[in-house]
Amino acid sequence: MSSQPQLRVLVRPGQADIDETFYAAQGAYQRTIAFFQDNARYIQFRRVLGFGSSGIVTLWTETMQPGHHGRDIAVKVPVDEDDPYFRMEMNWMSETFATSEHFVQLHDLPDQALDASLYNDPDPEAPAIMIMEYFERCELQELLVRLNEAVSNNAYLPDNQKRLEFIPARILWRLFLCLTRMCIGMAYPPQFDYDYPPIQRENIRPGEAPRLIVHFDLHPLNIFIDNTHDTFNDFPEHGWAPRFKLGDFGLTTEWDEEWTDEEKWAVVSAGKPGYQAPEQRDRQRPLQPGAIGPHTNIWGIGFLMFNALTFYFTDDDEWQPRRCNIRMPDGTAKNLNTWAPFLVGSQVYDEFKIHSIELRTLIARCMADNHRDRPSLDELLAIIQQNIANVDAAGWNAQQRWQQEKAVDPTKQKPPIDVKRPPAAEDDDLLRRFFREYLRDPPVRDDPYRDYWNEQT
Repeated sequence: MSSQPQLRVLVRPGQADIDETFYAAQGAYQRTIAFFQDNARYIQFRRVLGFGSSGIVTLWTETMQPGHHGRDIAVKVPVDEDDPYFRMEMNWMSETFATSEHFVQLHDLPDQALDASLYNDPDPEAPAIMIMEYFERCELQELLVRLNEAVSNNAYLPDNQKRLEFIPARILWRLFLCLTRMCIGMAYPPQFDYDYPPIQRENIRPGEAPRLIVHFDLHPLNIFIDNTHDTFNDFPEHGWAPRFKLGDFGLTTEWDEEWTDEEKWAVVSAGKPGYQAPEQRDRQRPLQPGAIGPHTNIWGIGFLMFNALTFYFTDDDEWQPRRCNIRMPDGTAKNLNTWAPFLVGSQVYDEFKIHSIELRTLIARCMADNHRDRPSLDELLAIIQQNIANVDAAGWNAQQRWQQEKAVDPTKQKPPIDVKRPPAAEDDDLLRRFFREYLRDPPVRDDPYRDYWNEQT
């Protein structure tokens, strides 16, 4: 078997594919429209946001005041109204992860808009309707697709119209921090007491054993980009980087070492091809004590960071780990067996070398084949926060130097930014540019199935 996987570019889906998956989603769509027509007031349908083999998500707007654009909400329904995974997802969101900062949250509607007993209820007798917060800036997948499109489009544009072809390190490290908060939130879900806040930042609770909650579906379509204005002043946690949130908990499970072998195999077989951790790919590993846990989520966010760093993914059936010599944070050398393709070691791609060795090494460690070689949640959090401080300090110093040079010579012009590679020190001007080009305005995304949803089957 080859340890050199075929990397594939993250691209936008093509034209509509009218197949059995679509027809099942179409039935769920028409059922949703009928439900709101019969039961809701002051809510207007906007469009379909997306669908898959298990369900469909649609966009609606509250219209409590005539002519006023109210709050947008996302409505999710299953293809099969008796789907137990859909009820489990509602339970995770309403009970376990409610108030968690980096987790998609359920939304309540005014009583005059829709009776509270008709949605967000995990009870099997209640309607299978989930109402959640809506993210107009879409998912991590959309951001990475737009960056890939910039790489292609820039070849035909004059320099003053080209977009950046990379995510600045100061934003990548903060994405890594958001993903780590998600892992922490699964290991240490929020505690609810009489005075808990409406939003709780995920933190490790020393002395408390982590729970073995595993998402089992970590990929770029399930990482959502929050409203950038909500966290702009949240420095150093977010700042110029938006808050990223984790969604889609249909496969989320709390691992139980007492399960039978068959139950363990059934759970670990879930997930998107290519995004399964090594302990899910080997039939014997899940049977070993301690094989599944927070480290499984850590492998998943490592691969998400690989996606964000490179704009590539792989689901190559022959993909295998390979050994790479890396340097650990304490300065010692380690021969690491990692699934991170071409990031470190002798076979690193030149195009990936534009990113710091510290970031590439940490991603490779998260994607280690042996879960004991992956960083713990404590270490991961500490390394990321330290690197955020480092790149911020370098950026601040670069900004100060430029301002001093400009004060000496007001006519001096700043050298143009190389759109293909990040500078050694990223000042705030670079972050402003990335924000303007990719985060400030919501992307316009067409629905290729728009003309088919209302057709009679």
